[in-house]
Amino acid sequence: MNSIWNYWRKLNIKSTELIGVAVGAFIYSMTYNYLLLPSHLGEGGAMGITALL
Repeated sequence: MNSIWNYWRKLNIKSTELIGVAVGAFIYSMTYNYLLLPSHLGEGGAMGITALL
């Protein structure tokens, strides 16, 4: 368990950065589920192209 904490300290990642990534992923998933899928823009495996457009 001690080696995990040492590895975490070596990465130098702040908890606010992790929270920011989690919030961004949540916003993206909500946008995808409630905006792109109901308008049939994200179907057929074109999620990346749809997100860029």
